[in-house]
Amino acid sequence: MSLRTRLTLWYVGLLATILIAFGVGLYSIVSLSLYQEVDRALQNRASDIQVSLAAVLSVQTDPNTMLRQAGAVLRSADVFAGSDIFVQIAALNGEVMSSSDNLGQQKFVIGLDETRRITSGNSFFSNVPLNRARLRVFVAPLVANGRTIGIIELAQSLRQVDATLAEL
Repeated sequence: MSLRTRLTLWYVGLLATILIAFGVGLYSIVSLSLYQEVDRALQNRASDIQVSLAAVLSVQTDPNTMLRQAGAVLRSADVFAGSDIFVQIAALNGEVMSSSDNLGQQKFVIGLDETRRITSGNSFFSNVPLNRARLRVFVAPLVANGRTIGIIELAQSLRQVDATLAEL
């Protein structure tokens, strides 16, 4: 094999490696950015829910009464929902106090370990399949008078994110 052929093959291999590394890096950065944007939007909506209920929740001292009043104020959580965003507010025992109409009869159910995390004041994200679609779920505590009295559960469809990444 001539020197010219070896150099050509070496340069082609080097260029292919650089292009593959660039493609993987670009995909990773765009993917991370899109998921962070979804997470940020869900956190902002959870904060909006908490702020909107703060006045109602600060008046009562009984957690059950607080949640019933919150359910009455947010008779439908559609105020915070969107076409691809689902909202559910539940008591710590799992009883749904309010949910967006786009959820229909479906409910978000969280396990005992997740409930413990919420009662200790921690929020978390997870990915959940629903009707052959992936949802990014954000679960946060509903706090009144310094204690956790309920659960705010928000989910956003990842259809747009998946479509964008598939195009990329």
